[in-house]
Amino acid sequence: MLNDKNSHSKWIVKSENKILGPYSFDQIEDLIRKKQISIIDEVRDSETRWLYVRENPEFKSIVDSIRQELDSKQEATRTVQTVSKTEEISKTKAEIPFFPEETSDEKERPKDIAIVREIVETQKKDLNQFYRDEFSKKDKVKLYGLENDQKIKNKVDQSTNRFLILISGFFLFLIVSTVGFYFFQKQSQLRQEDQWIQQVKKYKVLSLDEKAIEVYGRINNENKRKVLPFVIELIPSLEAAGLVQIRDVENLKDMKELSIEQKAHLQLVFFWSAMSAQNFNSAQDYLTRASAILPTSPLVNENEALMNLRRGVFQKSYAQFNELMKTESSGRYLVGMALAFSGLPAAEQSQNLLDLSQKIEKYSLIFYDYRKELLLIQMYLAQQEKNAAFFERSWTKFTQTPNQMAKLFKKPNLLVPNSYNWKELENLAKAVRANLSEENQAIFDIHNLLELDQISAASQFLNANSAKIKDVAIRQQMNLLIFHYQNRRSDILALEKTNQLNMKSELNHVLLALNKIEDSPQADVDVHSTFFTTERLEFYSDWISLIKIRKLQNNEALRAFTRSHFQTINNFIPLLEAKSVIE
Repeated sequence: MLNDKNSHSKWIVKSENKILGPYSFDQIEDLIRKKQISIIDEVRDSETRWLYVRENPEFKSIVDSIRQELDSKQEATRTVQTVSKTEEISKTKAEIPFFPEETSDEKERPKDIAIVREIVETQKKDLNQFYRDEFSKKDKVKLYGLENDQKIKNKVDQSTNRFLILISGFFLFLIVSTVGFYFFQKQSQLRQEDQWIQQVKKYKVLSLDEKAIEVYGRINNENKRKVLPFVIELIPSLEAAGLVQIRDVENLKDMKELSIEQKAHLQLVFFWSAMSAQNFNSAQDYLTRASAILPTSPLVNENEALMNLRRGVFQKSYAQFNELMKTESSGRYLVGMALAFSGLPAAEQSQNLLDLSQKIEKYSLIFYDYRKELLLIQMYLAQQEKNAAFFERSWTKFTQTPNQMAKLFKKPNLLVPNSYNWKELENLAKAVRANLSEENQAIFDIHNLLELDQISAASQFLNANSAKIKDVAIRQQMNLLIFHYQNRRSDILALEKTNQLNMKSELNHVLLALNKIEDSPQADVDVHSTFFTTERLEFYSDWISLIKIRKLQNNEALRAFTRSHFQTINNFIPLLEAKSVIE
């Protein structure tokens, strides 16, 4: 099974003060070679800080290759230019005319020059005399018109006074207009800034993070500092967008207006920054300070559970995640519990196995956040229980659930970086895979690669191992999955027409409906909606309807729909995005 870090890492690029991406490693390489990204642009992934492309070790081989190509081209250019210059010099020498030192008219030449000079001197004298006569006439007229005629002089004085008054009035009007314009512009700017500040606060309360970040970027630097405490939980995203640096946050430490919650979150910002730099000792200090300020904060307690998980303190981590589930149900808490469970001693695993299994089964029947991860955990727990029937039910649901569902649900920004990733479940995945048949192992490997965002690797794997999947309908479903994540909509529509897809599969209906709407908002998806209604798959039905209404840009229908649906769904990003349109 392929597992290359570069192939599934997501990279973002800072070019000319703009943030581009996220891109895969292959996309970054292609953009560099096409000169759409410069080697002096900055690049980072979720685990590193900003570095120039030419300084990032991941891209060293690409930069070296490009430099070698440029050196070869420059050498060829210099050779061509040298040859061209030599030919040009030879051609120039050949075109220079030859003049003999003496001519047959040599004695005539001095005489001709003397005649020319005489003509020129005569013309100069005549021209000078003409100018003297003209200036003399003008002086006489001037004396007669101004000094000897008093009426004309008075009229000229009156005209001059009126002209000065008009000029003065014009300049006064210009000054007043300019001052008024800048005053009005300043007032308009102040009103606009105030509106933006209120919008940022509103979007933050509504959990519309993307909108809040977008508007925050428009605010001037002075007001950015004022509004920063209200968006302090968004610091990781603001930093990634190039709008905030950690030193900007450090300036907030002395602000007396900070609330208790904001002070705790300020320490969590430093905690997050230290964890990103893998400075675990400093991170623990900041987390301890945050806990001392606000010990009841779920966000602080979740980070403490994650830190204990990282340090191998599994019993304490399991207990902390269990307490968090009692205050608020969340799929990621159950994932944390399962990761801690896998590290418990055998006796404690036996003691907690049934309780954890029941919690996960009950949650995954209703909610869809981290659904794929929880179904994998269910299979692992079924193996521990030696419950074959429960394993088979979980396997069926696992293969019928779309991949990367966790990305559709929002999680707090100030968590330990890279928490709850599919890669953290690698040991559980290996244990589950070992209990599958050869055909199901091939199916599992494709789902596993897609969860790791290794789309190309999944496609290559299917091409190499398709013979292991005997069932034509399942093999075509694997093609459908890969086509979906490759955005190959025409291939998906063609695949549907083959009638080789199992139309009793909820996964097939979800993928076909999503791609039809993406291809055309007017597309008929009634057959898929009817299937979801019949099978009581309310979440999928609402999801497809939401996407269709958004694509049709019918805000009134969107407003009515969001009020009456998704009542039990929290932090579903498509729903949050829809609300950002109508709020």
